[in-house]
Amino acid sequence: MKLRWIGPLLLCWLAASASAMIPGPELIIQCPESDKLVKQFTLASGNTLSGRRWSDGYALYSMLPSIPQITRCDDQGKFFWVAEATVVGKFEGWDETRMPQAWRAVSPCTQRGTRCRWDKTGMPQAWREASDVRFLSEQEYHAALAEGMGRNRKEEVYLRIQAWWAANAAVRNPRTEGAITSPFFPGSRARDNLERLVELLATDNPDERLMKAEALRQLGRFEEAQQTLQATFPEQMEEAVRWIRELVDKRDVLVKEMPAFRK
Repeated sequence: MKLRWIGPLLLCWLAASASAMIPGPELIIQCPESDKLVKQFTLASGNTLSGRRWSDGYALYSMLPSIPQITRCDDQGKFFWVAEATVVGKFEGWDETRMPQAWRAVSPCTQRGTRCRWDKTGMPQAWREASDVRFLSEQEYHAALAEGMGRNRKEEVYLRIQAWWAANAAVRNPRTEGAITSPFFPGSRARDNLERLVELLATDNPDERLMKAEALRQLGRFEEAQQTLQATFPEQMEEAVRWIRELVDKRDVLVKEMPAFRK
């Protein structure tokens, strides 16, 4: 299972691919211990052009949408890793009407002037009514961890990073004006999660080391963050390291949108 978060900050300095985003087949997945089905979007190719990135590693790319690795079929359903679920069918193609406008503009079928549609002849009604695989909420990530879904270090790190990102959503997109406070206050489940993530992230991996420093910064553990940033980083990461070090020096604990660094 390839973790989507590995090296997210490093994407800031990598040259983006010029290829258009091309959706792959959409999979019909059987929910475990249930008669419900969900649809899983897949991606044949994409790129990171015109993306937005934040200091915690979260990123939004219009041509490279994230795909959940763990989900559940309803609010009370069983948590399951998508890669391990049973695929009962798939659509070879995509429905242009379900694409965001930006995707339609670069899709090969639109450029050819043709209409891309799934052939729904003979498709089971349950397939048509299947909901999309969704990301979990912050509370659900905590619940998944409590139920033992983090069966190894890799899975636990993924779940805890997703919970971290979910906790920062209110800071990334504040709904009201006024002062914004950190979600990682003492005694909160969000803080406990981030403290555990700091323990798990390795210092011998540059990507994880930078993420560890950022997590320490958001916890207000500035001296430890500064010490973590003193280690040697690859040249292509130096601008980001300096930028996060400046946030540490300012004693800023909030997640920040990253500037566009030199490629």
